[in-house]
Amino acid sequence: MEQFHWKARTREGQLCQGTLSAATLEEAGKELARQYPYILQLRRDNFLEKQFQGKRSLRDLDRETFFRRLGLLLQGGLPILRALRALEGHSSPAVKELCRELDHALGRGFSLSQALRQQEKQVGKLAGPLAAAGENSGQLPLVFQQLAVFYQKKRENQKAVLQACLYPALVLGLSLVLTGVFCWLVVPLLGDLYQSLRLEPAAGFRLLLTVVRSFQAHPLVFLGLLILQGAGLLLVWRKKSRWLPRLPLIRNWVRTFWEIRFLGLLALLLRGGLPLDRALPQAAQILPEGPCRTCARAMEQAVVAGSSLAGAARQQPLLLSPLAVEFAALGEESGHLPALLTEAAHLLDQDFQNRLKQAKTLLEPVLLLVLAGGCTAMLVLLLSPLFALLQGLPLVP
Repeated sequence: MEQFHWKARTREGQLCQGTLSAATLEEAGKELARQYPYILQLRRDNFLEKQFQGKRSLRDLDRETFFRRLGLLLQGGLPILRALRALEGHSSPAVKELCRELDHALGRGFSLSQALRQQEKQVGKLAGPLAAAGENSGQLPLVFQQLAVFYQKKRENQKAVLQACLYPALVLGLSLVLTGVFCWLVVPLLGDLYQSLRLEPAAGFRLLLTVVRSFQAHPLVFLGLLILQGAGLLLVWRKKSRWLPRLPLIRNWVRTFWEIRFLGLLALLLRGGLPLDRALPQAAQILPEGPCRTCARAMEQAVVAGSSLAGAARQQPLLLSPLAVEFAALGEESGHLPALLTEAAHLLDQDFQNRLKQAKTLLEPVLLLVLAGGCTAMLVLLLSPLFALLQGLPLVP
């Protein structure tokens, strides 16, 4: 299937444009002619256009704004086609393109949930199943507003984690860069100085000097090692979902972060009308591959086998905390499982935010101590021969 870019006008004179998939140009023209009487342009997308369109995927902020506005318009009684055209006139270019694609799919006879599934890359994996549940339950506006709240919470959590990690990452990164520049420029000068003074530096300094001079003599080798190191670090970081939850110091932080997102999404799916056995695999898709996803699959299998959510969660303590398990049990007993899961996620999120603030407060003095210790060790390593020379000089009366 090829992608074709088109422009056309309706009978009322409104200009529409977008992309469609078809096997040939003729089939694309026939498909377009069934929808619009006046075709202005129809051509294959070239490579640069595909690259440009790939960069215009919706961010979480765009998704939040789109679903909140669409939910409000539908709640006000506006038909879906008029709501999409109203959003198209007051949105970003990426959202405008999404509205045109949805309008085109609805015009071809697809339901809104089917149209959203066709635009999964833009709207995310949750929109299609939630829209289908909202269509069946007649609560489509409410589902869209809840989906907007989900993306809002997701952005807030990601922002909090980023703010907590940004300062130490910048400090450590800048320290490593300055240390590398210092070793590259100053260590050879100190080596020449010690050699002219016939001083014997420490073994650590001699090893550092040998490495620096070797890299200076072969800069391409040094550049290649840097590239290999960067590629290795990138490969390790891409697999962070497997090793990050196992680190002793941050294991609980990572588990709580994913627990909050899992509970919030599960509550959203249940409130949207999905049954528990279908909501669990949908919610598990938000978890990274690794221990958390494995626990979610085990919970799903236990629920399908007839266990309650609380009973299945008690067997998987790595994913859900005791607080969440108790709220789930209370929700199943009272029949208000979505509301109590939402409340559990809210309480865990408050505790998570407070712990992040405390960690940020403690992290700054710890970083200062680490940097001071590193600078002291570097000075001792580099200047110890000079200290020995000064101590050996006779005192002038």
